[in-house]
Amino acid sequence: MDTREGSSQPNFGMISGSFDALSQQFALCGNLPAVDSGTRLVERMDAVLEQLTLLNRKVDGLDRKVDRLDRKVNGLDGRMDDLDRKITVTNKNFTARMQNSIVIHDKVDLEPLYSVRTGEVIPDCPETLQDLLDVDSQVASDILRELDESVPRNQDVRKQRLKHAFGVRSRAT
Repeated sequence: MDTREGSSQPNFGMISGSFDALSQQFALCGNLPAVDSGTRLVERMDAVLEQLTLLNRKVDGLDRKVDRLDRKVNGLDGRMDDLDRKITVTNKNFTARMQNSIVIHDKVDLEPLYSVRTGEVIPDCPETLQDLLDVDSQVASDILRELDESVPRNQDVRKQRLKHAFGVRSRAT
């Protein structure tokens, strides 16, 4: 019959154990990113995108805050400019009032006053003491408003307030 009576026989137990080990190792291949159809990679990319979206929202919020701060700074700049103009005008008008306080003759020139709003010489500003005394009620109101002074209803009081605003104290008769 068979001349190979002493030949080795397969070890089915070892084959079975090898198949078990091979099966376990193939089961672990599911942990590889390329083998799991990139599921873990996609999950990680989704997590990164979610973090980027959150970061983008935070940056947008920060951008809005910076814009609001910029508007506040610009508003403060404007207010500082207004304050600077008012201080400058106050100084100029103080000097003019001091000089006008010694004017006592009708024909002597008055120093003009400056507008608190514009910083410029007030339009229709009386040039002499006589011009100041002859100014009409509406012009007196306009000048007082330019000086940021209250405007009395009574015309005589209004003219007196204008005279004081110019620094005029007395007049030679």
